[in-house]
Amino acid sequence: MNSPRPAADSGFGLLEVLVALLVLSLGSLGLLRLSIMSAARQHQAVLQHQALAALNDLEARVRVNPAGLPAYAGPPASHTCSSTMTPSLPCEPEVMAAHDLAEWRARYLASLPRAQSDLRLVGDGETQTLAIELTWSTGRWNGRITRVVGP
Repeated sequence: MNSPRPAADSGFGLLEVLVALLVLSLGSLGLLRLSIMSAARQHQAVLQHQALAALNDLEARVRVNPAGLPAYAGPPASHTCSSTMTPSLPCEPEVMAAHDLAEWRARYLASLPRAQSDLRLVGDGETQTLAIELTWSTGRWNGRITRVVGP
């Protein structure tokens, strides 16, 4: 025989459902936050990869044109030279360096948010090297990569 349920037990099933929904919603919010943080980190990794590609490109240009090393720390200028990567129209090393720098900045600095580059000569005489610092900022995350290039 079925005995009637006491009045104190009524509504207990509804309370269990509400607690289960609360736990499920907190878990879902945690997964959403994790997903957002993962996307932000992935974006930072993409920007760092772009910055490394930019540094590798500039390093290759400097290694192809070692005589123009001091000019890479100067102002960029667009000339009728071809790039050091495809030297079909030869130029003086200093002119080629200024042209390479203008080409490099137009190509890479536009692809990184709030990017800035600092190129300066380090050392003196025959042991000069070029210190390259590339920085960028997304507002919340800042990135910086430094490399020294020399003969």
